Amino acid sequence: MKKFAVGICAYNEEDLIEGCLAGIEDIPVIVTISKPWNGSHIKFDRTEERAKAMGAEVVQKDFTSERDQRNHMMTEFRNRNIDYVFIIDADEYYSKGALKMAMNWISENPEYERYNIGTCYYLWKNAEWELRPRFFNIIPMCYRSDMVFSGLRNIPTTKTAILPAHIEMYHFSYAAKDDRILNKLEHFSHANEMEPSWFERVWKNWKPGMIDLHPGKDRSYRFKEAHTFTCPEEIRERFYKRQPELRIL
Repeated sequence: MKKFAVGICAYNEEDLIEGCLAGIEDIPVIVTISKPWNGSHIKFDRTEERAKAMGAEVVQKDFTSERDQRNHMMTEFRNRNIDYVFIIDADEYYSKGALKMAMNWISENPEYERYNIGTCYYLWKNAEWELRPRFFNIIPMCYRSDMVFSGLRNIPTTKTAILPAHIEMYHFSYAAKDDRILNKLEHFSHANEMEPSWFERVWKNWKPGMIDLHPGKDRSYRFKEAHTFTCPEEIRERFYKRQPELRIL
């Protein structure tokens, strides 16, 4: 069996980090917390406290880019003789047992360098709505630990495999309270690609049936519309634990 670990970049994710970590079982986890790569920093929230309470190792260190932060974790894991690193963000949830299935599959198919998640559901506003069309097979989930990021999350390679469809990710990138969405728009790596009017024009005024929901400039085709979604109860309850008010829109 190959040795696996999880690396998570986080900035003020106190509402989500526990639910993310609850799906990660029996493998080492490092959560790195940095001042934001973009925008202004005022203060840190309780991400560190809640991650440590879930058993994660937390490193607080300032990085100037997502690339540098992820490479720091890759170097640390290589030094610990880890073979593969799961790249997971705090807003990406997996059911308990999903990563174990992924580890088994990767161990049986070690000829690849990058493993993409096959099935990914992007949630909208809360755990009851899903963005369509779906974009399966495109998000890198796991890398060989000797690889080096030259950009953001993606390390290009021709040796890429798609994990089996029953290993599913529930992506809460755009399921959140208003303050988290504002935090994301200002601070994440794609901040300079966002449409300035999107928060007031789309996010604040959304009603079922509205179309063209993606905040990126000229990217409305990616999140065309939100549809009702039946989220697994385990995932729902982990998501709502720290933000029960989002159960009702």
